[in-house]
Amino acid sequence: MTLESRGRMFLLTSLAMAVGSTLAGAVSVGFEPALAALIGAAVALLLGIVGARLVTLQTQRLTEVARAMAEENPGRRASVAASGEFQELGDALNRMADKLDRTTAELRSERDRFGVVLEGMVEGVIGLTSDGRVALCNRSATAMFGEAAPPLGKRLLDLVRQPALKDLLERAQAAPRLRAGEVRDSDVPQVELAMPSGARLLWSAWPLDRAGIGVLLAVRDVTALRRLETVRRDFISNVSHELRTPVAIVYASAEALCDGGLEEPTTARDFAQTILRHAERMSRIISDLLDLSRIEAGAYDLSPSGVQVTERIRHAIRLIEPATTARGQTVMAQIEDGLTVRGNPQALDQVLVNLLENASKYTPEGAHIAVGCKRDGARVELWVADDGPGISAAHRERIFERFYRVDAGRSRELGGTGLGLAIVRHLVEAMGGTVTCEANEPTGARFRVWLQA
Repeated sequence: MTLESRGRMFLLTSLAMAVGSTLAGAVSVGFEPALAALIGAAVALLLGIVGARLVTLQTQRLTEVARAMAEENPGRRASVAASGEFQELGDALNRMADKLDRTTAELRSERDRFGVVLEGMVEGVIGLTSDGRVALCNRSATAMFGEAAPPLGKRLLDLVRQPALKDLLERAQAAPRLRAGEVRDSDVPQVELAMPSGARLLWSAWPLDRAGIGVLLAVRDVTALRRLETVRRDFISNVSHELRTPVAIVYASAEALCDGGLEEPTTARDFAQTILRHAERMSRIISDLLDLSRIEAGAYDLSPSGVQVTERIRHAIRLIEPATTARGQTVMAQIEDGLTVRGNPQALDQVLVNLLENASKYTPEGAHIAVGCKRDGARVELWVADDGPGISAAHRERIFERFYRVDAGRSRELGGTGLGLAIVRHLVEAMGGTVTCEANEPTGARFRVWLQA
């Protein structure tokens, strides 16, 4: 029997009992039967109205509680003083609300965890609806699009107008849908795109059919990876090129000596000097490469300590004095005494000597070279400047790359390996500093190094 039927039965029983009691009382005191029946009917009607009103009030109260639970006040609970069906109904409503609260809390916790993971991912994640509109977009993907806010509701192909991406989406949509709990890593459609910003993005697509998402895209920025691959290829090519010439000269000189050159002392001496010169060049290249490798691998001992900058600058000037004197160059020191930096003495010596040798080699005879230091807030600035031909802005962007030369022929002629400035940059960065190259006024180049005081 339903709750409504029970209520009706309860009202009918109450009316019958009330009418019977009223009629019996009226007859016993001498009322006419008709009058007694009328009085009984009036009493029964009054009691029925009161009972119906009570039922209506309880029903309205439970309805209001249910509406509040569903809308503005999920924490509200039913409070029914009466017993019977309405009490059972109120208890059931409260139990349902408690269970709904627990389920909602679990769902909210899952959503928050998913949101934290999604927003913390380096890779971009994009969910597309069946018509190709963005339904999900994390922070990384938003940044890749260059948008200030997630482009929800926009068509992806309007944001990235590339035919290769359109083909990727078509392949993903034509692939079998992923079922719940299924992961398919093999044969995932992928495409690498060059974006207008210069970034290279690798797009992967998985077909879905859940939560309104038809295709899930993962976007990975591989710009740095491709740049490293290019650097590695260039490095191997440059090493081969740099070693090929001295090896060929050494080989040819040794062959000439074996073919009769030893019989002529003057010729033999020239060939021997050539072999020695190019063997020294190969030794310098290999030594610089080993230094770079040790620095990058963290095997170069750079235990930081307080280093007196003034002493290191004067020491570096003494080390290059023979070369600058031979070329008639003047080294001017502009030193602020008492400065100390956080670094390694040997590493700082190598940085200063490399910069001073570089300035001496690539500036004319009789030129001026300036080296100095000064405090710059919480840091100390060191610089080496010359009044030579300088370095153009296009070259200054790449001057710290391995084997990069502004004038390759002249650099080799002067004995440079093309690795000195790369070593400078790696050592400075390993000590927590920065190094830049800029134009010197009125002419020449200025290398500036900042280290923590």
